[in-house]
This record gives sequence, structure tokens and C-alpha cells, in this order.
Amino acid sequence: MFAAVLDGTDLDNQRALEQLAVLLVRHRPGWHLIAACHRSELDFTDLHHRRAALSVCNGCAVRAQCLEWAIDLGDDIAILGGTTPAERAVIISERAA
Repeated sequence: MFAAVLDGTDLDNQRALEQLAVLLVRHRPGWHLIAACHRSELDFTDLHHRRAALSVCNGCAVRAQCLEWAIDLGDDIAILGGTTPAERAVIISERAA
């Protein structure tokens, strides 16, 4: 869903990511306050940091809620709920079958 907006120039892509970040911050569920990533400096939208992001998720107390939120939100950019966008696509596909 979100990756579809990233087809313009680098500046357009940067603006789209900034808008997405604002949207996500405004609409974070209350459980986010106890999430392992809450105080992290890591950019969970940068897949170059995938391994580090996933390690933050591993022991998170709200990982399952985060995964469901990411699926409901339709996020296809960030590491959320201990999954990559590709992994969530598989989960969504399996649930639809």
C-alpha cells in the first residue's frame, strides 16, 4: 500500500516517507508505549537495518499486537511485528486461502 507512493523522484519519495512517518506516529496504538522499539533510534523503514530491527522485535511483549496492526494498516515498508513486508504478504496470503 505505502510503497505504491514511492515511484517519483528521490525528493518525492522522501516526502512520502515523511508523511507516512507522521501518520504512523499520530495513529500508534496505546500498546506502542511498552513496545521494545518505542525508544529505539533505529529506522524500521530502512530494510538495510533489517537484522537489527528484527532483533529488537524478538523479545517484544507486544509483538503479536504489532503484527496484527501492521497487517490491518496494510504497511508494506517497515519492519513491524517481527516481520518484513514480504513475510507479512505471505501471512496475508495464507490467511486468505
